[in-house]
Amino acid sequence: MKRWMIWIALGALVVLTVWKLASNKRIVQERVYRHDKSAPVHVGVDTVRQALLGEGTGTVARWKPRTMAA
Repeated sequence: MKRWMIWIALGALVVLTVWKLASNKRIVQERVYRHDKSAPVHVGVDTVRQALLGEGTGTVARWKPRTMAA
């Protein structure tokens, strides 16, 4: 009698595991993003311009480390 109970319990665990994995697979497939290849894609382009280092505007900043308050 105990043997049958062990086999039934193992069978139930296998069935439960397969059912749970199948439901998780369905849920994950619904969440996966699929890109529409026929949809237009916006591409931003910026032009690089050559300039000397002395030209143009710049900012001068000083970095002062924080001191720990005593």
